[in-house]
Amino acid sequence: MASKVVIALTVLVLVSAGVLGALVLINPAPEDTKVSAKFDSPVDGSTVSGVIGINANVTSKKAISYVVLRLDGQTIGNKTVAPFSWELNTTQHAEGQHNLNLTAVNSAGGRGQSQVTVTINNGGTTVGITSPNNMSHVSGDVSVMAQVVSPRTVKYVSFELDGDEVANLSAAPYALQWNASTAYNGEHAIQVKAVDILNMSGHATIILIADNPFIYRDARGIDVSFPGIPQRIVTLGNSFTEVVFAVGAGGQLVGRDTKSVYPTEALAVTDVGGTYGTSINKEAIIATSPDLIIAWKYATTASAITTLEADGYKVVALSPSSIDTVKLEIQDIGVMTGHKVEAQKIVQNMTERIQRAIEKVPVIPDSQRPKVYFELRNGNTVNNTTMSGEIIRLAGGLNIYGNATKTNPIPSSEVTISRLPAFIVIEDQSIVTNADIEARSGWSIIPAVQQHQIYRINGEWMTATPRLVNAIEQMLQWFYPS
Repeated sequence: MASKVVIALTVLVLVSAGVLGALVLINPAPEDTKVSAKFDSPVDGSTVSGVIGINANVTSKKAISYVVLRLDGQTIGNKTVAPFSWELNTTQHAEGQHNLNLTAVNSAGGRGQSQVTVTINNGGTTVGITSPNNMSHVSGDVSVMAQVVSPRTVKYVSFELDGDEVANLSAAPYALQWNASTAYNGEHAIQVKAVDILNMSGHATIILIADNPFIYRDARGIDVSFPGIPQRIVTLGNSFTEVVFAVGAGGQLVGRDTKSVYPTEALAVTDVGGTYGTSINKEAIIATSPDLIIAWKYATTASAITTLEADGYKVVALSPSSIDTVKLEIQDIGVMTGHKVEAQKIVQNMTERIQRAIEKVPVIPDSQRPKVYFELRNGNTVNNTTMSGEIIRLAGGLNIYGNATKTNPIPSSEVTISRLPAFIVIEDQSIVTNADIEARSGWSIIPAVQQHQIYRINGEWMTATPRLVNAIEQMLQWFYPS
């Protein structure tokens, strides 16, 4: 008590003597106590093995007094200066989930903390698929055999087929009995997952190709039977060639018609001539040893095709004439070639894009729709029953020859002038130029000519391929630019 009195008296004396002007208690400023501490590595939720680096990012206005690293509450590192990095040998710790905690303290007493959770797995449970081999073609009953190696008891082994669990086994042998004949022809993913008593897991995946016999009824109503997925395909039609590549079956194409130049990969495939009559090079087709020939229905009456069929070659006739039948054509080629899933994705994408385009077309009477004159590369036009007519309609245009009796009528200059189209669209493959159109006798009074609304479109977009959606979207931009 006496010492406290002495101190108090001393302070009073110093103050009264002017030695101390004031007695001030100083607390640290709030920003001085702030400490930011976070893990740069490992990442929260990650799986680690062997010797790993642990790196911390610590910032503070005041000097750092120390940084402590703990594993499940036990101190495993303590540093007072940067860099705040450590190495951890995970083999010295139990496998499974662990918490890493970081605490940083500065000279002002400020404290920052961070935590991440990691899973230690040092090659415990592993899985291998011993048979069949990856990318094997299979049919009928198939045994998928898995081998599981673990230093611990295995809780279960799960088999998934295309993402769906089809078997869950708690004891060896780990095998899946799969009837591939019930699956669609094409690739299927089988994943095997083994989980041990520490909930550590191992995985393995293979791709198996279901390759079953099937029958396809073509556009003629003829049933064509196949022993499995055709691996040597000839296409007599540039739209069929494009679809074969689009669905991922380009590697199975061994022959294509002369006009099949898209995609560019098609140019590396053997040219077997035209698509009809004497232009079909029968000998060139035979030389490719095809197990499938895809042709337009109208072309199957050509002597070259009838002779090939009589000799046992498998010919499938297709005849897509509308957007809906194009979608069916894509799906059918996908099924025949073992690429069903890829074909379905293409059709879904087409459907969604067309729907988005339709939603942009104003809801107005036909009388208020912009009038459109469409000209093919051969100079003819189209009525509404054609695919080109359907594309114009979906894009919000009114085809001035839509009600014509013939599908591809020869347009009348007088009729075209009298109907005063607001837009003229011509296939870009035509030799007729925009200037040629503007110079046609009497056409100067047509609004499309006066306003220079003459547009050219890729004729390959106006046929039975996924690219027909491009035509709808392009015309929509022309007809309704706002």
